[in-house]
This record gives sequence, structure tokens and C-alpha cells, in this order.
Amino acid sequence: MLVLYAFLRSIKSTLIIGLSIPISVISTFTLLYFSKLTLNMMTLGGLSLGVGMLVDNSIVVLENIFLHRESGEDVHLAAELGANEVGEAITASTLTTIAVFLPIVYVSGIAGELFKTMGLTITFSLLMSLLVALTLIPMLSSKQRKTVHLSSQNTNNVPAGAKKTKSKGFFAFIMQEYSYLIDWSLRHRGIVVIMAIVILVVSFSLLSLVGAEFFPAIDQGNFNINISLPVGTNFDVTKEITREIEQVIISIPEIKSTFTTIGSGGTMGMGSSANNATIMATLLEKDKRDRKSSEIIAELRERIGEYPDTEIHFSEQNLSFTSGSPLTINITGDTIEELDFIARSIVSILSEVEGVYDLQSSVEEVRPELHIAIDREKVNLFGLSAGQVASSVQDALLGKVAGYFQEGGERYDITVRLEKSDYDELQELENLIISSSYGLQIPLKEIAEVKVGIGPQGINRENQQRQVTITGNISGRFLGNVIRDCKEKLDLLVLPDGYLYAFAGEQQEMVKSFRELFYALILSLCLVYMIIAAQFESLLFPFAVILSVPFAFIGVIVALMLTGTSLNVLSLIGLIMLGGIVVNNAIVLIDYINQ
Repeated sequence: MLVLYAFLRSIKSTLIIGLSIPISVISTFTLLYFSKLTLNMMTLGGLSLGVGMLVDNSIVVLENIFLHRESGEDVHLAAELGANEVGEAITASTLTTIAVFLPIVYVSGIAGELFKTMGLTITFSLLMSLLVALTLIPMLSSKQRKTVHLSSQNTNNVPAGAKKTKSKGFFAFIMQEYSYLIDWSLRHRGIVVIMAIVILVVSFSLLSLVGAEFFPAIDQGNFNINISLPVGTNFDVTKEITREIEQVIISIPEIKSTFTTIGSGGTMGMGSSANNATIMATLLEKDKRDRKSSEIIAELRERIGEYPDTEIHFSEQNLSFTSGSPLTINITGDTIEELDFIARSIVSILSEVEGVYDLQSSVEEVRPELHIAIDREKVNLFGLSAGQVASSVQDALLGKVAGYFQEGGERYDITVRLEKSDYDELQELENLIISSSYGLQIPLKEIAEVKVGIGPQGINRENQQRQVTITGNISGRFLGNVIRDCKEKLDLLVLPDGYLYAFAGEQQEMVKSFRELFYALILSLCLVYMIIAAQFESLLFPFAVILSVPFAFIGVIVALMLTGTSLNVLSLIGLIMLGGIVVNNAIVLIDYINQ
């Protein structure tokens, strides 16, 4: 309203347009109610984004009515003529903006789920603002007392714009200079077109310098440090190293508190993960620190350094709409051994890429286990099969349901298995008796070799092929730039036949969302063209409007570069919105020029 008053120089006129905002917003709530949409981050975001566009239609109508009043017309006639002259133009411009947001409703994936409600909210608010601009604004304008008094001398010879800006020094200067610029541009059309095209080409060539990511990182003020030592490491050793790292973290002034967990499950020192620890750090509030969490993590990486046989991984607690790490690569193939070798090779290659940290392979996540290698010749000799041996070992260690016990309407399984003390030592397990179909009692060590080893936490499959996943964090660079560098290095890697790798996770969702939003932009421009063609009853005028859209992106690319902002899903939504705004201005301008 302050901006409006600076241009209109009238409190009454400013209040008239100011009334259109709450009326349009409250009317939008009604449509949200019948559409079964709630007030949430996206619908309120749509309303706040739509507020700026709500007054567009009202400003155009009021400005035109004001122009007629300055020319000496009666207030009622000025309100009627002013609204009629621009009625078709603002209707077309509002419909084109709606056409820009309508395709977002059909975008799939996370981007579609997030921005579908926003698009609907903006659509509802624009429809209400159009209704207000064509009805309420002219009515309120007609109730104003005439405050503009013009001299009867030379009224017909003085342009309306000159009368309007006569007393406004700054605006008069701007309008005068603008008229000179327009005059020069119309006399040098070829130069203007060539300059515009050159600037457009140069701007798009700079697009590669703009980083890309799925969603911009949001500093949540939390991060974790995961510490992993070799399997079998004593609890006290893990605690000692964790304490040292914890002291380094506490020495950072921005750290508010830490919470440390060492091992999980089992008794102290005897749990299966006594070699693992997690430190959860909470930072001071944003207004009490000068650095971002990513900058603090970068300093900690340098100060902590490396410990022998210890893996230290940082994970920043960002608001994310995807699961997993920012950098995720899936490798598929037949054998775990070959997949492990490929994974180690890729980890080694990617560790040289700037901005990539905390690389790890799912194969590295191992646990201690017993390996029982069956001698098939001996098994057959004793009248057994490998399946029978495996079943006997499983029944002895894990138990077998032998029957049921019922009491009070409840049924309980009766599980028969060995006492833990009977197989707590490797030697005792080797003496486990296996019964053969020949009536023989054979110790397990006679037909199989039992030894302690390590194995993966789990074996993942996709499309019936084994899969190993490599994950990593990205810091100091945008995801798109890092992925581009990773692909350049991995293109030199030659994989065996039947083995493939593919980027997944955030990168996969980013590519999908970018593609969907790009299609939405193309579809919206097609809808805009059809609406404008119907409005002007011409196939040529719409091209003049549509061609103005790419030139608006010049400022976008320059702004992204100067501010260090990435091209992400939010940026693309802004681009689509910008297309509607540019089209609005062009429609009103061309329609008024025609009149």
C-alpha cells in the first residue's frame, strides 16, 4: 500500500485497492473450504505469493478510471469507461496466469505433491481478485468525490500523461526519459532486436555457471557424527576415541549441546555394535551465530582429522523431502565380491571430487558371523543332504516350534532349542550332533568346517539382481555441479559385462522434478498462446507476447549468479510464475496500444 500511495498520491485511491486484498483473500478461503484444502505451509505460501498479483488487476482498473477523471469526465462515466476499456485485457491476463499455474496440478512426484495446493490457491485468489477488480473497484471509484480540477484552457491539447505527472517531479522525469527511450527504440528496431538476442544468448550461455540442486539446503541447527571402528573393537576403545572427538566438538563456540551414544543392544562391551558411536550436536540459534552449520562442519572435519582404522561420517540435519544421502549411487550385478570391488573403485574415484565427503559402501557395513562350509562328499556318504545339515543347525540355534500350549483362550508356541551354553563356544558348536537317515549320530565338525568370519548386514536386490549402494554427503557445492564432475570421472571407469551403476536418491528426484516442471512450463505457454489468440482474434499477436517470456529469464540468470542461488524446484516454480507475470504486462500493454 505504501508503494501504491507513492504512485497514486491519493489516500482514498490507495485504500480502495487496499480493500481488494482482504476481500480477495477471505473469498479464497471459501474456495479452499469447498476444495477440502487446509491452511498449511503451501496454501498460505500461495496466498502470500498471490497477494502481489491480487492488486494487479485493481491497479490497472483504478489507474484507467483515474485517467478518465483527469480528462474531466463525470465520476460515474469515468468508472464505467475505465473499467470497460481494460476489462477484457485484465480478464485475459488473469486467465493466462491461471493457465500458467494449472499444469502444476498435473506434475507428479514430490514437486507435484508440494506445489499442487499452492497452484490451486493462487488460481482461486486470482479469480477472486478479477471479480473484485471488475465490480468493487469501479463501484468504490464512482463514490469518490471529484478531487481533480483541470483548467479549461488547452485541456484538449495536453496529453493526459503530462497532466498527471506535471506536479510529480521524479515521475515526470522518469516518464519523459522513458518516452525518449521508446521513441529511439521504435526508430532503431533492428538494433534493439539484435541487442536483445545477443544479451539473451549470452545469459543462457552463463546458465552452466548456475548450480543446480533439488531443494536448497535449510540450516536446521543440528548435525550428527557417526563413528565406526573395526568389528570386534572393545567398548572402552570406542569410548576413548569418541570422548576425544567430543572434546573437539565442544570447543567450537557455536555448539550449544551434544548427546553421545556408544554401542547399542547387548551388555556393555558385548553388544554387536560396541564399535559404533554417534554424537548428535545442536547449534546455537541462527541469530546467535555468524556461521552456517555447513561451515562449522567443514571446520570440524579439519580439526578432527583422521583416526587409524576409524571411519568418521558427518550428516547434516537438513529439511529434506527425499530419504537417504544427497549423493547416492546404486551398483547392480551378480556377485557380491565383484560388486564390492567396483564399489571400492568408485569410492576411490569420487573421493577426488571437490565437495564430496563421507563416502561409504553398503558392503562395508559388516557384522561378525559364523561360516559353516559343508563338505558335500562326506554329507552324501553319511546319507545326508546340505539342506538337512542347515536345517539341523538352524533348529538347534534358533529353535523349532514343536507344539502349542493353550491357557485362558491364548495359544503359545512351544519352541525347542539348545541352551545357549551348549553352543556359546566354537568348539561346542563343532560338536553339535547331526542325525542321519542311517541312524548315525555325526558331529558337525566331521561333515563341515566351522569358522568365525564377517558378512554384510544385508543383501539387497533390485529386479532380481544384487545391489550395492554408495552414499556420500555434499558440502560447499551444489548437487548438480558435483554430479556433473562425478559423471565425468566415472565415464572413464570400465565395468564388467552385466554390471551397471546409476545415480539415485536426491539426484534422481531432481532430474524427474526438473523434467516435469519443464513440461509444465511448455504446456502453460501453449495454453497462454491459445487464450491470447482468442482474446485478440489473431494468430500473430500471441507470438509478440510469448516471445517476451524468454527475455524475462535474462534477469533470472543474472540474479541467480549474483546471489549465489541455485536452480532448484523452488526456482523453477518462480520461473513458471514469472512467465505468467510477464504475459500479464504484455497483454495489458498490447491491448491498450490497440485501443
